[in-house]
Amino acid sequence: MLEKYDKLINKLVRGSITIDKFKKSIPYDLEGNHHLMIELFNKACFMENGDDIERLLFLGHYYNLDYNYLIDILCKLLKYTWHERHEDIVLILQQLKSPKTVDCLYETAITTYPMFKWDENNALARKCLFALGDINTPDSIKKIYSLSESKNEILRRHALEQINRLQMYKGDKNE
Repeated sequence: MLEKYDKLINKLVRGSITIDKFKKSIPYDLEGNHHLMIELFNKACFMENGDDIERLLFLGHYYNLDYNYLIDILCKLLKYTWHERHEDIVLILQQLKSPKTVDCLYETAITTYPMFKWDENNALARKCLFALGDINTPDSIKKIYSLSESKNEILRRHALEQINRLQMYKGDKNE
């Protein structure tokens, strides 16, 4: 889908073309066009095209896309193993701090992905727990406490780190 613009996107990433030149070179008007981005993400999901997911995440960042419109798609993407952009997606969700993402962040934290088996520290789960901590609703806090009782030592350690972080933040607010 976006493969034909790969060289152009790479030039934009490297800074060898301006955003204006890039905009003139593609047939999409992405500026504030969340409907088009939803359509492009859905097509990439349907085709299970991880490269397009990576391109779309980059373009969304470059165009300052309001990812609040894409929460459902981003949460759906966290379930799939045909791409490797899970950490990027979790970081986007962390920035949104949307209570709508609590369940998908929790599910992502407890999922073992084949492509991340090498990561013995489970950085993805840690990022999910930071996102849950930043959301800071009763539901997200409940999920963190639930993970603090996990049989998985690494998950438990990351959850306890968040509980300590939240207590420190709470203490700073009370002073």
